[in-house]
Amino acid sequence: FLNNVPGNQKRKHPLETLQEIAKSNDILAEINNKKNFFNNLFKSSTTKKDIFVLIVEILAKTSESSFNDLKLKMILHVANSLYITQLRTYLMDLPYYDNKSKDGNRLYWKNPTNFWKNILKFLECLINLSPSTFVKLYRSLLCNTIRLCLEELEKNQGYSLPAEHMIKFTELQNKLMEWETKNLNQANDNTNEEKEPPDDFRLVPIIPNRYHLMRPPFLRPNIVDGAYKDVDHYLDIQFRLMLEDCYGPLRKGIIQYLENPNKRKYDNIRVYNNVKLLSPYVSANKIGLLVQVDKSSNRRFFKINWKSSKRMLFGSLLLFSKDDFKQFAVATIIDRDVACLSRGQLPIAMVNQQIQLNPGDSYTMIESEVYFEPYYHVLNVLQSPTFAQHLAMQKYIVKAEPSTSPPEYVKNTTQYNIIITKTDDGNHDLMSLDDNTDRCLDKKFIVLNKDTWPNAQELGFNNSQYEAFQLALTNEIAVIQGPPGTGKTYLGVKIAETLLKNSNKQILVICYTNHALDQFLEHMLKFTQSIVRIGGQSRNEALAQYNINKLRTKRTEYSKSETVYYDQKRIFQRIVSRLKKIHDNIQNLNYSILTYDNIKVLEPESKILERHYGSDPLQSWLFEHMTYVEATEEIHENVEISNNVDEDVYQRVELNLDDDNFLDDNAKQIEDLSFTSSFSLTKAQKYLNYLKSQKKLEGKSQNYYEQLDADIINTYSSIALFNDMKRKFQAGENARKLNERNVKSMPAIDRWNTYFTWIENITLQLKEQASTLQNEYEEERNAYEDARMYFDLLHMRRAKVIGITTTGAARLHKMLQNLQSSIVIVEEAAEVLEQHIVAALSGGCQHLILIGDHQQLRPSASYIKLAKHYGLEVSLFERMIKNQIPNRRLDVQHRMRPEIASLIVPHIYPDLKNHSSVMEFLPVRGMTNSLFFFTHDYKEEEIDDSNSRTNHKEADLALGLANYLMQQDYNPEDITILAAYSGQMFYMRKQRELYHFLSRVKITVVDNYQGEEAKIIILSLVRNNIDNKVGFLSIENRVCVALSRAREGMYIFGNIDILRNNSDLWCKIGTTLENNGSLGPDLKLQCESHRTITTILKLEFYAFIFPLVCHGYDRSHLNSVCNKMCERTICELEHACPLPCKEKCQKCNMPVKKRLPCGHDMIIPCWQEPNESVKCKTLIPVTLPHCGHEVEKYCYKNIDELECPIKCTYRVESCGHVCTRFCHVKDDPNHEKYVCKKPCARAKAGCSASLVGNRGNHQCLKQCHETCDNCDVEVKKKRSSCTHSEKVACCVNVDDTPCRKKCARTLACGHHCKKLCFEECGNCNVKVTKVIPECGHEIKIECQKNATRMDCSEKCTRILPCGHICPSRCNMQCDPAKCTALVSYKYRAPCGHLCELPCNVISTFIKNGASDTEMLLKYCTAPCNQTLECDHICSGTCSECYQGRIHKPCQDTCHRQNICGHTCENPCNKLCPPCKMKCEIRCPHSQCGKPCGAPCTPCQEKCERSCPHSACRNRCGEKCSRAPCNEKCSRQLACGHPCRGLCGERCPDICAHCRPDTFPRDFLGDEFDEDAKFVQLEDCPHVLEVDDMDNLMMGDSESIAIRTCPFCRKPIINTQRYKDLISHLFVTDINPIKKRVFGDYADIDQKRKEISEVIIVLNIKYEQLIMKNIYYQRAFEKGKLISKAMSLLDLNMKSIYFEILDIMGEYYMGYKNKNITTFEKEVQNQMEFLCHVISNNVLKISRQQQDDIRNELKRLNSIVQLAQIMHHPNYLTIKNNSSVIQATTVAKKTIITKCIFNNDAAKKSIENLKQVLKSDIITIEERNMVVKAMNMKAGHWYKCPNGHYYCIGECGGAMQIGKCNECGAQIGGQSHKLLSSNKHAGELDGSKFAAWSDQYNNMGNFLFD
Repeated sequence: FLNNVPGNQKRKHPLETLQEIAKSNDILAEINNKKNFFNNLFKSSTTKKDIFVLIVEILAKTSESSFNDLKLKMILHVANSLYITQLRTYLMDLPYYDNKSKDGNRLYWKNPTNFWKNILKFLECLINLSPSTFVKLYRSLLCNTIRLCLEELEKNQGYSLPAEHMIKFTELQNKLMEWETKNLNQANDNTNEEKEPPDDFRLVPIIPNRYHLMRPPFLRPNIVDGAYKDVDHYLDIQFRLMLEDCYGPLRKGIIQYLENPNKRKYDNIRVYNNVKLLSPYVSANKIGLLVQVDKSSNRRFFKINWKSSKRMLFGSLLLFSKDDFKQFAVATIIDRDVACLSRGQLPIAMVNQQIQLNPGDSYTMIESEVYFEPYYHVLNVLQSPTFAQHLAMQKYIVKAEPSTSPPEYVKNTTQYNIIITKTDDGNHDLMSLDDNTDRCLDKKFIVLNKDTWPNAQELGFNNSQYEAFQLALTNEIAVIQGPPGTGKTYLGVKIAETLLKNSNKQILVICYTNHALDQFLEHMLKFTQSIVRIGGQSRNEALAQYNINKLRTKRTEYSKSETVYYDQKRIFQRIVSRLKKIHDNIQNLNYSILTYDNIKVLEPESKILERHYGSDPLQSWLFEHMTYVEATEEIHENVEISNNVDEDVYQRVELNLDDDNFLDDNAKQIEDLSFTSSFSLTKAQKYLNYLKSQKKLEGKSQNYYEQLDADIINTYSSIALFNDMKRKFQAGENARKLNERNVKSMPAIDRWNTYFTWIENITLQLKEQASTLQNEYEEERNAYEDARMYFDLLHMRRAKVIGITTTGAARLHKMLQNLQSSIVIVEEAAEVLEQHIVAALSGGCQHLILIGDHQQLRPSASYIKLAKHYGLEVSLFERMIKNQIPNRRLDVQHRMRPEIASLIVPHIYPDLKNHSSVMEFLPVRGMTNSLFFFTHDYKEEEIDDSNSRTNHKEADLALGLANYLMQQDYNPEDITILAAYSGQMFYMRKQRELYHFLSRVKITVVDNYQGEEAKIIILSLVRNNIDNKVGFLSIENRVCVALSRAREGMYIFGNIDILRNNSDLWCKIGTTLENNGSLGPDLKLQCESHRTITTILKLEFYAFIFPLVCHGYDRSHLNSVCNKMCERTICELEHACPLPCKEKCQKCNMPVKKRLPCGHDMIIPCWQEPNESVKCKTLIPVTLPHCGHEVEKYCYKNIDELECPIKCTYRVESCGHVCTRFCHVKDDPNHEKYVCKKPCARAKAGCSASLVGNRGNHQCLKQCHETCDNCDVEVKKKRSSCTHSEKVACCVNVDDTPCRKKCARTLACGHHCKKLCFEECGNCNVKVTKVIPECGHEIKIECQKNATRMDCSEKCTRILPCGHICPSRCNMQCDPAKCTALVSYKYRAPCGHLCELPCNVISTFIKNGASDTEMLLKYCTAPCNQTLECDHICSGTCSECYQGRIHKPCQDTCHRQNICGHTCENPCNKLCPPCKMKCEIRCPHSQCGKPCGAPCTPCQEKCERSCPHSACRNRCGEKCSRAPCNEKCSRQLACGHPCRGLCGERCPDICAHCRPDTFPRDFLGDEFDEDAKFVQLEDCPHVLEVDDMDNLMMGDSESIAIRTCPFCRKPIINTQRYKDLISHLFVTDINPIKKRVFGDYADIDQKRKEISEVIIVLNIKYEQLIMKNIYYQRAFEKGKLISKAMSLLDLNMKSIYFEILDIMGEYYMGYKNKNITTFEKEVQNQMEFLCHVISNNVLKISRQQQDDIRNELKRLNSIVQLAQIMHHPNYLTIKNNSSVIQATTVAKKTIITKCIFNNDAAKKSIENLKQVLKSDIITIEERNMVVKAMNMKAGHWYKCPNGHYYCIGECGGAMQIGKCNECGAQIGGQSHKLLSSNKHAGELDGSKFAAWSDQYNNMGNFLFD
């Protein structure tokens, strides 16, 4: 474990290394760098005990990190199983160290309490992070080792753990126990504020299952005015409200869908049918699944404009189901690729998979319209176990205390310095330090002494700004409300600047939107560049260099956190790249053909091909008989033509499956191979396109076109053959085995099927490797994200300002928690849900400043119910104001001209004042009014794929007006068009191209424009419909934003009448507009030059684009141009100019044919003269003077300048290859500068193989001119330093690396050294036998160790104080309390038997006065000896069989005879499985190799049964065409006597002459007649007479069984005479019975689904019982385990199991629901008893146990009945009557006993008690008589809301509503649907379901009284 230090430096001791790590401030990075150190630390025994103390300290320090995934990985790396084993040994030895030993353990004894504090801290961290891992690795350490160590330390060393740590130790044990039992509180219930929550909100799943999604949620309203009880109360309410806001709309939409699946549109969701799993999905850093949306079922999906649509965003929530969402899988979208979406493909990642998505199945997919991504991160933060203790500002957020304190960092003497500058207009302003200081004033003041502050005028503030500024600097929480135009962002920046310059605290700036955040940070750049912007959605170029993604790539100085980051990044990238490589190659393998060199390595069967074919035998074999398709035009047009094709696309393509590009003779994993393809479908299709494009070229020779046609036909035929063979293989064609005989004769379809089968096998291997990598992916991804945040902290800690959005803050909460920023400024705080802000705050926040305006945009709840009734849309900002937390509203606006401001003042802001600057705004040019509302009646339209709306005519009006205003000399940034709906915005953006001046004018929605302004705003309100609905236009906040964005001019388009009808605010606004003359159906334009006024009444005016209207700029038209076409003539031939009028006429370019001086005709432009300057392109033949080659050239070219196009034929001397250039006699004729690019012919560099010819993998694969790679082929080389040989790269010297093979030397002890060859010998680890001195036992122990008692695992031989031998192991402490030896004295148990008690029990029994005689029943060992239902004798004892109440499962072997003739050898207490004996069916050709229980495969060989009289012509496995021959056999035996058998059958080995004693006799012992014929059985050696045998085989036609030999009982299966009889018996009788008993896949799958539905029903029906009763819960959970290997018998047994649980639950809940307390303990004990019995017999409940359990269920029912009687008022009135007491006592003794229950006696005792009471309590018998008298079928009985019974005749379905005769409540129902207040009364007739129901035939297995 020593560090590898280069040179001759001294090696560090492990203690020194550990001390350095423990002192490090970057503990995670240190552990990462020392991985090898920790790996090797405990591989050899350590003598320094201080090592354990230091490692515990390191683990405790690691536990403090907030990077959970990375922290867990590092802890598990250090605290591995080897360390834990030695730690246990250390702790067990710790109490027994003497003074001398303590010297070697100094660090512990120096501060033992710190050691225990550290170990508890590290264990607590593990329990919180991964309880399952803790249970697996560390449970014994906590619950056993530490506990024993502490006890012994107190005894031997007098050390006691301090109380606070002892409490922590107990808490950890309790927490572990709670997790193991999983005893959760009762389920959620929708209740009011007064009730406590039904469960811990931290245990509520964030990713929903059906149970949590579809049930009514538990909700309490947000406490808007007042305080919360505590932090948990606050977090519980906020978490549940946000969870419901996320899933409430989804639930509502699903319910609508389930009620009507055929609707076109649903609220809050979008439904897609027939969605299928396409393939795995792997991108650059994500893995998941790719699903395909079916086009025919979802046509609207494929019409969506995905670039502008808000569907299918990254992080959107999807649900998949195929059973109407009874079960569903939950997924999110992990990539949003517009190209994929247009094809209907979605990359998803599963987040909660209740069902497995199968590729062949179709699913219904639901997309939630609520954007899931931000919810997920915030909910995770709120649910974090440690969040409550780190919640900042609890005093105000939770307690709502109005009194505030200064920030913690501000003291009474704290002084701030502000630099004030005097502006040109005489005002004052705060300035940055880098401003010109000539006109500045340095002002210092004490922060908390307002008398020392500069006044408002000096600071450049108005009074409200000044007060808000003071509030923000002097209070630890400050709320600043800024109405529109009051400068709240300006003020926020000034506050940030002042804090930044006067404190050394880091500022965290949080905004809701990226735009607002960028805007705020850009202002801050004026006074600081120490900024880090978190998040990748920033579009601000000024902030690009400050983005964390950019900073992360800059390496400044070495840091260990950087090493951790890049290490984890490399690991993660390697996994993802390997996955992507495998995935891509799986896709490629399906559309290509591998080369023979590849396939022969992977499929040795293919090697036979090389003996029959030449180059690439595989391709030759597959395409050998290809049919060529004629080269018709139709064929050519089948492929899309593209000219953009490379000419080398048809060349061979290499598919690299890994970085290792070599093969070896030894077997390799498929991932290590480099694949090449000889045919690629993709490449072939591209090549075909290229060939087709060449077909269009002119001027080629006839031979060229003929060759082109041949290539097209060949390529197309290859593609067609590949596609056809692929399709047939996928249809299920079987592959044939390739062998020497059929290699040439195999049909094409068989050849291709064989190849595709090989590819299928290769693909399976690749998928197995991908599966392994996927398991690593999630763990490494989480560790990588933690490492990235860990590295980002390095940059963030150096910065003064951190900027982040609320969503980013929730996602990176643990990083912010680690950062601990002291000052937090939240801009847009009024727009954000409270949960978002709270989740963004870290525990280090000392100063919180909230800036916003809740009267503009409030938070938007997704579920309107929560906004209306639960106060969800009240932000933290607004709540703080309502609770009088220090706040100030700014009251002077600097933005809007007074007319525009009058729209919101005083209607929204009563006291908002206008600054003097807004009075000076000029009127809008070209308009008579600077503010106008154009009212119209153009109707809106609803957009199909969203809830948005559009109004096209109104949009055209707005665009036309904007276009007109742009002609009044305004700049694009002066005008903004706002739309109330996104649909309108997208329409206007699309239409703007029709308008000449609008290309750069901003068009956006109102909600996205909050905080911005423009000179002129054109507002489109959109809404105008016959329903008179205006949507959110009636919300004051939205209206406020829309009307407050303009500075100088505002023009609104909408219907004022509809708005007034829906909103009082719009009534006030309309009145204001009318009073100002700014409302009407016409708009007046005024020419700036002529002052003429034009009135606009209709839309058509705005449809113009050109000519321009009268405009105030360019009056002389110097810059205006004509866009019409030119009409001038430009040549002598009178050709017209083809250009627009505004462009200058050019020379005439019309093509004209003219004769050139050379005599050739040529088409040239009209303006050009046919003189020497025109280059003639006519081809003429010439002979080149330099080389003499004959070629063609263009007429105009000089022959001396021509390059010869003939290929060079000379060899390159430097390498020996043929030159690939064209003839080059004038350029390097001797190839001195030639660069050869052919494959290299040399061996690789450093190759030591010295091969000639075919070098195999030693051959260099580079081009000839390139430097050869080192030869890395593995070869075997012998070392010179030892006798070992090793495989190394061919170019490597084997002696350069140390030998790591096993050492061959012998140690001094005589054993062989177990170390590696290069290591120094020593430390013998060979196990030897040694005697322990203390106890004398022999143990196996390492040779180097001394044997001590602590190593002994033998039984202890010491005598306990009680006189018995200790039952523990020798290495454990003796404990008398564990003595279980039986004491000889016997006691009489209530069962009548004498029993002995264990030693550790008898003292308790005697101490209690021997009164608890029922305890004796547990120890009664008298044998049961009763005969069970299976006819075996019970092997249990009296106590094991519970005194005969429920017998112990039978332990004998079953020995039942199966239908196949074999006997079952399984234990009787298990189900008889399908027979596993080897199948005995055989024929002359072969023998069946399957187990007996599986159906045999028929033999396909020709039947060999024949005789001289007839022969069979069928196959062996088919029915014989020849009947059994009854003629006497004509053959002679070996002895010479005639055979006594039958013709064509096997000769019996009997002879009456030679062996009369062994000759068969009949069953009476008499001899057979001389002419009797015999049959030799082929299954056993016996011989039977033919008639007897025929009667045996054919006589008993009633029974279904295999006939057996009457002598040995061997099944008769293979005797050929009866082959048809036996086959018929198997086909018609035995196999169908096997199928019915054991089931086929369909039956088993159906039964499994039925049981799954039963489990869901029981889970809902008995939810309370399962949650509260731990015994019932365990039985239920144990029964839920259903393995895939279960047969139909097993599943039927499961049905019985759940029927019993159902009956128990029904009885118990009937008892609990009536609030009866009588016999509560007895009922509970009986439930516990039954749950214990059935949970121990999950696999099989035998017939005997069924009867016993039935009886005990009757006991439970009787106890409940008796309790009901004793709870009845009649009983309570006369319970003291002697007759009642006597009858009650008899009933109790009869029912509540420990003996076998007598149901008749119980009924009689209950009846007797009721007779005594003379009450109207109906007994079971009376109830049955009533039911019987009514003569109704099962399921016709019901009960009213008050529990009174009634029945419904005929079909049993409710058809009308009536009244109950007892109480008058409504009963019955309509249309076969029962009223929801009524219930089915199955307890009356034992039915499980109502008669009119789908489950009517699903009867229970148990029907009890």
